[in-house]
Amino acid sequence: MINFYAPINNLGYGVHSYNLMRAIEEEGVDVCLFPIHGNINQPDAYTSKWASNQSKYTVNDTSIMIFHETELNRFCGKTRIGFPVFETGVRDVDLPLLSSLDYIFQPSTYGKAYLEKKGFNNVHVVPEGYNPKIFNMNAFSFTEKENMLDKYGLIFSHIGKLEERKSSLDILTTFTQALEGEKIKCRLVAHMYNIFIPNWLDVVEKSLMDLGYNLTYKDQYNLKYSKSNLTVLVPKMGLKNIADFYMQSHFGIYASKAEGFGLPLIESLACGLPCVTTNWSGQSDYLSNYPKELLISRGVEEVANDKVWFHGDKGTWIKPDLSSLKEILINIVKEPIKYLNLYKQCNECVKDFTWKNSAIKAIAVMEELNILT
Repeated sequence: MINFYAPINNLGYGVHSYNLMRAIEEEGVDVCLFPIHGNINQPDAYTSKWASNQSKYTVNDTSIMIFHETELNRFCGKTRIGFPVFETGVRDVDLPLLSSLDYIFQPSTYGKAYLEKKGFNNVHVVPEGYNPKIFNMNAFSFTEKENMLDKYGLIFSHIGKLEERKSSLDILTTFTQALEGEKIKCRLVAHMYNIFIPNWLDVVEKSLMDLGYNLTYKDQYNLKYSKSNLTVLVPKMGLKNIADFYMQSHFGIYASKAEGFGLPLIESLACGLPCVTTNWSGQSDYLSNYPKELLISRGVEEVANDKVWFHGDKGTWIKPDLSSLKEILINIVKEPIKYLNLYKQCNECVKDFTWKNSAIKAIAVMEELNILT
């Protein structure tokens, strides 16, 4: 059995923990859950079973904590594996916490290389992934995408909590600057809900108003802003079916300065959604053969400092060149079918990055280290 100290919720760590634990169990290895802060935010039959396995706990079983590096001294086990996911790096003050671990898992070669530069030689790559039962191209229809183009115009999507690291407001600005005045209608559905910023919606609304948009529709689920040929939809509620969100678009836009792995991006690609994106940090592991036409190729390295989550003490990130993003969006408008036809190549990049394969890799590493009881 493997003892997991991990959150269970709809945030990045929670999604990671739930899917990896479930996939490991499906490979025939029992798992025990000690939820972070004692709460299971999304209980179901699986999490209830995992929590009930606490009665079988033994210190001789390997323990894994999937959480922030600042918490990695807060769990026990004869063999302790820490699994932090970081976008840029860790503070020097937190390095001793990593030193207390027997082994470290990282979701990408980017994270592994960073820690090795810091002197750690016990790091193993166990990728994050996606669930192909949920995120797949089974419902994809190129004809339907063309019909959507004729009926609604071009539809872009972006999912990611409002944050400077994700270039959230820059995406709104560049979308407007690039596509305003085009003959074709263009829509951006931007799901930027941020549970940690109570006024996130006010920030988005102000940005849109400053860009000249007018509020044209409002209900309990969506705000709709319009300007010229452009529409921006801002969902106010949580997504009930994220796969549908991806499938109901022509293209995704992800202009992150840094990502630990980039779950929304890999899920989008698994659904056959061509995405305009950056190719650095954690997501580079699955973008090595990505269509160059969709990559924001230019950027400037700078100290990661947004004065909220990053304060200049966690290394650097790469600020994407927004003129490069603008060029790609303009090119898509000129030849949307050409770029939509890249969907198979985009999907091919992520086909092996399933949670099942993540579990197989994690088990293989532990068996090689002789720590899987």
